[in-house]
Amino acid sequence: ATTTGLREGCVAGCWKSELTLRPTHVTASTHWCRNHMTIKTTPAVQAGIATEKWTLERLLTEAAAA
Repeated sequence: ATTTGLREGCVAGCWKSELTLRPTHVTASTHWCRNHMTIKTTPAVQAGIATEKWTLERLLTEAAAA
């Protein structure tokens, strides 16, 4: 695993499949909606694939649109 908490090799292209496969799964909300203590932000923001922490509502909206 990387220091951002994302799986090795999971960068920009990975987020869409993650949301499509399991939109309500804890893993998706952990990467997109929850700040991590060590990096002080979400792994998605840290990796540069999101510009801000998402709400659960936005996560579900994006997953439904994918």
